[in-house]
Amino acid sequence: MKGKDGRFYLDAAWDEFDTTVEIHGIPHMWISTWDGDLLRANEISIAAGRLLIFSSYACGTARTR
Repeated sequence: MKGKDGRFYLDAAWDEFDTTVEIHGIPHMWISTWDGDLLRANEISIAAGRLLIFSSYACGTARTR
C-alpha cells in the first residue's frame, strides 16, 4: 500500500539487506489488483531495491525450499 506521504507499506523489510517482502493473498489474484501489484512492484524495485513477493499459501504451507 502506498501512503499519502508516498511511502510504500509492505509486509516486512530488512533495511540492512536493502530487501522488502510482500505477501499476496487471494485478493491479489483479481485482475485489477494484480495489475496494480505489478506496477507497484516495479516502482518499489526501482526506488528501494530488492522486493521479494510470496503467496500467502506458500508462507503457510512451505516448510523448506
